[in-house]
Amino acid sequence: MIIILAAVLMTLTEMLANLHAALASRDDPAQARALLRTTAEAADEAWRSGTRTPGLAEFRGMTTRLLGDTPRAIAVYRDGLAMSPNDPALIAALEDIRPTIVMPEDPLLIAAIRPERSTPFYDVIPLRFQRGALVAVWSIGWLMLARWWIRRSPTLRILAIVTLMLAIIGEGWRMRESNRRATEFGVIGVVIAREGQILREGNAELYPAIVRTPLPPGTEGIILHERGGWLRVRLRGGAIGWLMRSAVYITGEHED
Repeated sequence: MIIILAAVLMTLTEMLANLHAALASRDDPAQARALLRTTAEAADEAWRSGTRTPGLAEFRGMTTRLLGDTPRAIAVYRDGLAMSPNDPALIAALEDIRPTIVMPEDPLLIAAIRPERSTPFYDVIPLRFQRGALVAVWSIGWLMLARWWIRRSPTLRILAIVTLMLAIIGEGWRMRESNRRATEFGVIGVVIAREGQILREGNAELYPAIVRTPLPPGTEGIILHERGGWLRVRLRGGAIGWLMRSAVYITGEHED
């Protein structure tokens, strides 16, 4: 066990050294890119060997993004979230990269790809602060309740009840978002890897397109069924159709 941990630490140290060297070689783009690629390959090998942690997933995604492969970076972040769906750093990284996808001006396509935000608490307070914010609200509510018990002030009672109700609502929103993430990332997913992919009604190119505009690389979905080299998928916006397996990255698998 100690030998394995030592090997992992050596690998991580080497990757960080390569990344630092790449960032320091900005005046030589070719050398910087070569070092980044070496770092990304080392991170991928560490992931395949079983060193699967949220931190390594974030590192893999960062190096892949620096190499300019946005779709694969999204797939890498989703791989990490399949193991740790509530990791704040991975969620923030995925939310940061999603807006960089070049979206065609097609309302039907946008509706098929982008889900509506349904959790106000998630929008107002970043995930990394949500737990602390709720603890603070709970603490204030119970403190007000304790002071009301001592002083019997109607105002304190009302404030305590309102504060505790806000804490309960916040917990509900937080749990709902947590369950949504577990549902989204806890299954085998897909990320469009290349341009020109059409969502079709069946598992062949002769079938009509559900949306005529090609899906942009980086589009995400989950796998519902597989047949003859094609995948039946549901996109994040709810559209269901078929895509070629060779045109997507598969995410959430335990083995590469």
